[in-house]
Amino acid sequence: MRTPSNLTARSRRLIELLGPPRSQKKTAFEFSPRDWNELYKNGRHKTMWELEGPSAGAVVLAALLPPGPGARLLDIGCGAGADSIHFARRGYAVTAVDIGAAALQRAQANAEAAGVATIQWIEGDIRRLELARGDFDLAHDRGCLHCLPLNDWPAYGNSLYSLLKPKAPLFVFGCGVAESAFFAPLTGQTLAQLKPWFSIEVFDEVQHCSATGHLRGGFGLLRRRA
Repeated sequence: MRTPSNLTARSRRLIELLGPPRSQKKTAFEFSPRDWNELYKNGRHKTMWELEGPSAGAVVLAALLPPGPGARLLDIGCGAGADSIHFARRGYAVTAVDIGAAALQRAQANAEAAGVATIQWIEGDIRRLELARGDFDLAHDRGCLHCLPLNDWPAYGNSLYSLLKPKAPLFVFGCGVAESAFFAPLTGQTLAQLKPWFSIEVFDEVQHCSATGHLRGGFGLLRRRA
């Protein structure tokens, strides 16, 4: 398959590391758990998305919304756990979810090294996650939603709707249009797919950090409908 010529440097780096997109008909990879496990086992996650500490978005979110007594936070696509650990240190009761067992093993080791023992780690797919309904006060997603094909975003919205309390906020960070060779771009238009379950209170284009540097992306503050 010939590589498209109009890719950003990041996308070209992804092609170099991961191979070309599996299908030009999709707007995002649909990696299997085995794919994600391989990326963590071979260390490629370190060069693509893992940060040395919590993301800027997680730091700001925890500062702006300090938890009330017993507040429960769902960290979606937690990866190696840096954001989950930060939220737990700030006082949230954190449930961290990832589809890859290898990511969770790394996250648990990182939490242990940080002296954080309160996080509940769940291996599962956010599109069909079986947890207690209406149990979470807040959800945080740095880089999970944009890894799902756009036609799976309604399943994501429906699942989160069942997990969050009425009017609970959902914070989403993801890559923008420039990275769409590999990710479903996070834009106001694509987020509209979640409107049956969430109101969109804020959307903005931002520069966000990854292991490869500053990228154009999107930030959304959504709220579960009552």
